[in-house]
Amino acid sequence: MALQSLFIQIADRNLKVNLIKVPAHDDDIYNIQADSLAKDAHSSLQPTISPLAFCYAPCVLTFNSLPIDMNIRHFLR
Repeated sequence: MALQSLFIQIADRNLKVNLIKVPAHDDDIYNIQADSLAKDAHSSLQPTISPLAFCYAPCVLTFNSLPIDMNIRHFLR
């Protein structure tokens, strides 16, 4: 259903969308960086949170001046 709504949004706004296939091992610096970040995240035992992720949050919940980085319902139990 999400794909269909995406097509509807594109059609409603008369947008032109070009899809470009990027080979997995291309020499594109951004593709290499994305691959590296994905591999690091996959092999990491400890999840990491980017400080930039909080820039888009409507609010940041804290406890003792530290951000709460877990489900708030589990934290409050």
